[in-house]
Amino acid sequence: MNEAVQNPKLKERKVAIKIMQSSALVNNKKLCSDLDNELRVHWALRDCDGILSLRELYEDDLFVYLVLDLSLIHISEPTRPRL
Repeated sequence: MNEAVQNPKLKERKVAIKIMQSSALVNNKKLCSDLDNELRVHWALRDCDGILSLRELYEDDLFVYLVLDLSLIHISEPTRPRL
């Protein structure tokens, strides 16, 4: 059973996970700089409405994981023209 269902204080949330290979970052200064800039932008804008929020950051031996909150994104279905 879903933990959010068992504990009413927890809310279920949708996230996107951006995954980057750690080995690609090790020898590439541009990629490291790009990641650093992306993290700075996410943290600087974390309280802005409508901005994809960085919620968590993880790293293991193979990958770096950015967990982004999808709850602020409105994904609409294509609209059909009225006849």
